[in-house]
Amino acid sequence: MSRLLKQIEIEGKPATALFDSGVRHSFVRRELLAGVPMCALREPYRVRLAEQVIEVKEEYIAIGAIEGLSFDAGVIPMDELGEADSQALDAIIGTFAMGKWEIRLDPERGTLDLEGLRRRTFTEYATPRTEGQKPRPEGTKGVSRRLQPPDRGAHTTQSRRDGRSSAASRSGPRVCRPFGTSLVLGPESGG
Repeated sequence: MSRLLKQIEIEGKPATALFDSGVRHSFVRRELLAGVPMCALREPYRVRLAEQVIEVKEEYIAIGAIEGLSFDAGVIPMDELGEADSQALDAIIGTFAMGKWEIRLDPERGTLDLEGLRRRTFTEYATPRTEGQKPRPEGTKGVSRRLQPPDRGAHTTQSRRDGRSSAASRSGPRVCRPFGTSLVLGPESGG
C-alpha cells in the first residue's frame, strides 16, 4: 500500500489530495462539490474508511486537474476527511480513479506517474468470444478508446420510445447504482 500527498485542483479549486493505493473509492469534501451534479443512489451501500463506516447515498462525478492535466472521478462527498502529514485533506483519490487514468504512485521519488493522463489513450480488452459472436480481425487484441473529460456545459440525450429525450423527461434527480451495476436515469426512481 502506497500513499502520496499532492496539491491538485477539484472543480477549479485548489485541494490537498491523498493518493492512496489502499483505498478503492475516492472521497472529496462536500464544499468543493458545490454546483456539481449529484447522483442519488437507488440503494445505498457502505464503505469503511479508516475506523469510520460510511453509508453512501449519493455520488458525484468531479472534474480535477493534476499538474494541469484534467481527469474525472466518481467521488463520495464527505464533510471532513481528517489529516495526513499534518495537512488537512480535501480529497482522497482511490484506486478506481487512479486505475481509470493509469495514475501510478512512485513512493520512492514521492511523485505520481501521470503518463496515462498525458497520453489519454487507453486499451480496453474485450471479454473472450462467446458462441455466435464474430471473431475479431487478425492481429487485434483489444479496443482502443480516446477519452476526454466531460464538458459540464454539454448535455447528451438519448431517444426514448415515447419520442422525448431522456434529459427532457427527467423531473427528479438522477438515480444510479454503485460502481459495477446499471445506471438508471428517470423520474425519481428511474423509469
